Amino acid sequence: MMQIRVSVLTAIAVALFFAPGNRVVEAAPATPNAASASIRVDSPWRKTVYAFAKEHFKHPAWGFEHSERDYLVAKEIAHEERLTIDDDVLFAAAFLHDMDAFDASPSALPHGAGSAKESEPLLRDAGFPMGKFPAVKAAMIGHMYYSTPAGNPEAIVLHDADSLEFLGAIGIARAIALIGDSTDLTGAVRLIEKDRETVPPGLVTSAARRMAAGREKEMDTFLAALGRETFE
Repeated sequence: MMQIRVSVLTAIAVALFFAPGNRVVEAAPATPNAASASIRVDSPWRKTVYAFAKEHFKHPAWGFEHSERDYLVAKEIAHEERLTIDDDVLFAAAFLHDMDAFDASPSALPHGAGSAKESEPLLRDAGFPMGKFPAVKAAMIGHMYYSTPAGNPEAIVLHDADSLEFLGAIGIARAIALIGDSTDLTGAVRLIEKDRETVPPGLVTSAARRMAAGREKEMDTFLAALGRETFE
C-alpha cells in the first residue's frame, strides 16, 4: 500500500488552532490518551492481537492508534450508556476491524466483512474463545458510520466510537492525512465538510451524540477560519 504522508505545515496549523488558547467554547472532553489509559493486555491472545496490530497496522488515518482510540472511546460510551459489554469481543473487534485494509490483496468484501474474514484464523490461532467470534464479526461488519450496527452492545459502541473518529480535531487531522501531499487542500476540505454533515445523524447512542456536539463545533470553527484565511 502506498505510504500516505501528512503535510507537516498543515498538521502544525491544526495543532495550533486547537491549542488551549484557541479552543472553541464547550469543546468535547478530551479522549483518553492511549499511552496512559488502562488497556488490559493480560492474556496470551490479547498480547498476540495487540502486538500484531501495533506491528502491522501503520497508517495516519486508520492505523494502530485509531484502533486504540476506538477501543477506549467505545468503553467510555458503554459506561455512560450503562451497557454491559463483553470486553473480549470489543477488544478483538476494535483492534482488528480494519485488518483487511492492510492486506496486500484485500478481499472484494466491504472492509468490515473482509476484516472479519481475515481476522478469524488469527484469533483462532491466538487462543481467542471462538464461541464469541460471531459477536466480533457483527461488530466489525457494522462499524462504519454509514452502516446499521447489529443489536449486540459491542457492535453499537464500536460503531459510534469509530464514527466519532471522523469528527472534531481528530477527524480534521485524519482527513488531511488522507490527502497527504496533494497540490491543494480542496480535497481535504470537501471531505471534512462531508463528514461534518453525514456522520452525526448515524450515531446510535446519546453518549456519542453528546460527544459529537463539541466535535461539530470544532469543525465549524476550523472551516470558518480556514475560509477567512484562504480567501475562498
